[in-house]
Amino acid sequence: MSLPPLDRQREIGTALHAVDEKIRAHEEIIRASVDPRAILPDLLMSGRLPADPSTA
Repeated sequence: MSLPPLDRQREIGTALHAVDEKIRAHEEIIRASVDPRAILPDLLMSGRLPADPSTA
């Protein structure tokens, strides 16, 4: 099997690295969103957090 020239391999590596960074950023967004979503229903049902922020 032949490989592309070294410069092309580096371009491919750079592109894959950028995709990996985007995946990591999206995973962090998901992690940051899961905790509040798990807590929010309990806060709303208990009355500790009003459903309508204008009444706070």
